[in-house]
Amino acid sequence: SIPLPPSKPALGTSVASTGAPVQPLRRLQIMEQDEWEEFILEWVDSLRKNHTYTDVHRCGGPGDMGRDIIAFKAPISPDAPWDNYQCKHYGRALSVADAVRELGKLFYYAAQGNFRLPDEYFFVAPKGPSTDLLKSLQKGTLKQELIARWNTECRNKITVGTSVDLSEPIRSLIESFDFTKITVLSPPKIIE
Repeated sequence: SIPLPPSKPALGTSVASTGAPVQPLRRLQIMEQDEWEEFILEWVDSLRKNHTYTDVHRCGGPGDMGRDIIAFKAPISPDAPWDNYQCKHYGRALSVADAVRELGKLFYYAAQGNFRLPDEYFFVAPKGPSTDLLKSLQKGTLKQELIARWNTECRNKITVGTSVDLSEPIRSLIESFDFTKITVLSPPKIIE
């Protein structure tokens, strides 16, 4: 005799009305960019309960100067220490080129005197880092990648209609920044 196929549990009315459950990692990937930034804003804001941050603000969108979520560690002032959470919601893993473009914006606007550099810089992407970006972080070569790729990834992509050369003030900020303070938060860490 031919065995019967295993039976699946019957789907109840709740599944019929709301749909099948979506796994947490998949839920992160199906968000839109604005939803993603709002989600990260809420998550970072929840860290205030641990006294990690005093104020958390979203700047995402055009004109954010490379800062999507700003998390202040003291009352807001020109000298207040802060962390940056850069939200990138792509249909692929975050590449070295993506990271370089965002870092270029940050260093350019810091060199312009708009803000001091953050204490820590977190990329938050639902698909995590690409293998090449992960290797660059592991090997400690992201600073060199930023300098080497400035003309292709930053020069004409920081401000519309303006070319931004790698000037001495920008290069000096890049050279003095501790690139070990830059990381990509993995999707499971975000869910955790």
